[in-house]
Amino acid sequence: MAMTGGDVTTLAGVYTLSFLAVMALYAAGNMMLKSTRSRLPRAVVASWPSVLVALVAVLIGLVGNVMLDPAYVRVFGIYFAAAAAIVGVMFLRVQLLKLVLAVSRALVERVMALNEWLRAGVVGKIEDINSRRVVYFTKNADPAELNRAALYVLENEPTNHMQVVFAYGDEEDVPKDLAKHLRTIDHLYPQLRIDFLAVKGAFGPALIEQLSRRLKVPKNYMFIGTPGDRFPHRIEDLGGVRVVL
Repeated sequence: MAMTGGDVTTLAGVYTLSFLAVMALYAAGNMMLKSTRSRLPRAVVASWPSVLVALVAVLIGLVGNVMLDPAYVRVFGIYFAAAAAIVGVMFLRVQLLKLVLAVSRALVERVMALNEWLRAGVVGKIEDINSRRVVYFTKNADPAELNRAALYVLENEPTNHMQVVFAYGDEEDVPKDLAKHLRTIDHLYPQLRIDFLAVKGAFGPALIEQLSRRLKVPKNYMFIGTPGDRFPHRIEDLGGVRVVL
């Protein structure tokens, strides 16, 4: 209310812009899924024309509200900047911790004891983030797909440890070349530690829950490749497992 001077109408206009922007992102996200994850199973399917019409309608409403009162944009920008700053801190937490480490080293002559305590705590936190492993469920021994998974972890995850899991019914189902291919990829990327785990059982929510507790890895740190049309589970039933390849 301080930013709007107690004007409830302006605040309502800001909420309107926020709602329309979110609706536009929904449409844009749907279009991205259609382009990059067209085979992904889903309960409701929207056609391209309906998504385009919805996006255009939302954008028209957004532009109309901006033209109605440009002050809405100024207040909306302040709210957006504050939220973006909080999100940015979360994404850059490792870099910010390294910055704190550099500042503490500059003050080492004056506050040696405090610097040592702070350095140990910051370094430990960075190592904890980087050593947190991710789990990739593979369904075959395709070296190209395994290599893509390793590259994804190196480029997108703040970790240096990947665990590859293969679920099988009989031991004969485990590809004989899988461990060999993983050793090769492990040697290609010395900065990334790759472990292999073969688990007896059917891939699904129950197995994911069991492995999450056993390996102490959150489900949102687990990912799979894009499932096919015969995939027996809904993605949302997997408890947060990500589809990244």
